[in-house]
Amino acid sequence: MAAYLKELPGKAPHRRAVARDAVSASAIRTWCDAMGETHAVFLDSAAARAEGHTDVLAPPATLQMWTMPGLEPGRPRGAGPARAGDLDEKVRARFADLGYPGALAVTTEQEFLAPLRAGDLLVADDVYVAVSERKQTALGPGYFVSHRITYSTAAGRVAGRLTATVVHFRPRPAGPLADPAAAPARPQGLPAHGSAGDLVAGARLGPVPIPVTATLIIAGACATRDFYPVHHDRDFARAHGSTDIVMNVLTTNGLLARVIGEWTSNARLLSLRTRLRVPVHPHDELSVTGTISSAGAGRAELAVRAATRAGVHAQATAVVGLDPLVKQ
Repeated sequence: MAAYLKELPGKAPHRRAVARDAVSASAIRTWCDAMGETHAVFLDSAAARAEGHTDVLAPPATLQMWTMPGLEPGRPRGAGPARAGDLDEKVRARFADLGYPGALAVTTEQEFLAPLRAGDLLVADDVYVAVSERKQTALGPGYFVSHRITYSTAAGRVAGRLTATVVHFRPRPAGPLADPAAAPARPQGLPAHGSAGDLVAGARLGPVPIPVTATLIIAGACATRDFYPVHHDRDFARAHGSTDIVMNVLTTNGLLARVIGEWTSNARLLSLRTRLRVPVHPHDELSVTGTISSAGAGRAELAVRAATRAGVHAQATAVVGLDPLVKQ
């Protein structure tokens, strides 16, 4: 197995993927509904045109979803984002055969280089960049596999890049399915959305509470076109070591991006680096807080944390541009 894995870097996990559909206002609206995003430039074509755009923009955190394969009839349940014939499909099958059937994303590093608009057709080119040795993880023993994707429009404009790391692990037996916990106590009047704050170094932002329901987890998975069953099928999730279904990283990133936009008066999101730690299940509640790490020269950097009662779910670093959205 070690020799096989060492040969992966430089190879393409997936064949060049052309999105089945162009970026559309309806798909953007579905994503915004799931994430609670209300910024008019994403939802109202008239508002977008007033800002100098030809149509609504896609939120930057949608970058990864447009080329996802979708729910294809007959597709293996454990295939993740792999299509039939992709090397990633073979790699996942080999891991499963050797006793490592679990697979979850643990880090994403995204750069948003150009806005996506309704009508853009996205293309993804992918390459493996790193594979770890066998390690002990909180999920069980496993291997970390990283790949880098470049997203371009069919017209050749590079829209962004993503480096993602997935852990392939040997699940431990799932614990008992716990009864729903009581809703966390929260200060009276705590808003469900972020409020714009001062973008000066050291400023603290939040907390913003996000109640996590099965509906949110499943709606987020569907809106981001991620049909890996661990995000919507309790039996599958428990067979892979989870006590219940698990929020996907695309939803985590979408929620963080939404809150960051609320804190920064919808400043342009330039990059988002996210590390997942404790999984999120139904009946949890996320508390999102942030600190301005630095600000100046037309940009600000934020350190963001999303935590549940079980611990820190996600730690992220975001960079925003303080100039208006680029009109390209």
